Amino acid sequence: MEDVGGRAISEWICGRPAPGVPLTPPRPVVASVVVDGEALVVVVGSVDRFTWPHFEAAVLEVVAAGARSLVVDASLLSFVDATAVTRLAAVGRRLRSEGGGVRVGSAPPVLQRLVDLLLVGDALAVDSTSRREWPPGRSG
Repeated sequence: MEDVGGRAISEWICGRPAPGVPLTPPRPVVASVVVDGEALVVVVGSVDRFTWPHFEAAVLEVVAAGARSLVVDASLLSFVDATAVTRLAAVGRRLRSEGGGVRVGSAPPVLQRLVDLLLVGDALAVDSTSRREWPPGRSG
């Protein structure tokens, strides 16, 4: 896919690589843990249509490990797009049908705005509570 200037869209997003190095978007760093059917997934970096598959693999891994409730710590999320939000909402709907759900903690304002614009608040609970206050009611 190319834009008007003739450069691939991924070049605009990723910058110019060193000669001979393939142009790929930086993958987010994801860490997760599952305890008693609840999972915490921490995402660092950006999640968009190019990097969603990497994040999705981590999310599906914790679901396969038995998680029915998923908390995504977004305090270190640097960028998120509509693709990532709608796909995460799809996971939220699936988990909700199984008695669980997806909650995003320490969400940047743009993530809350996307949830509102895309009308996916039924599938994603978003909390902008700072990392030190997450989960709500506890101090850390």
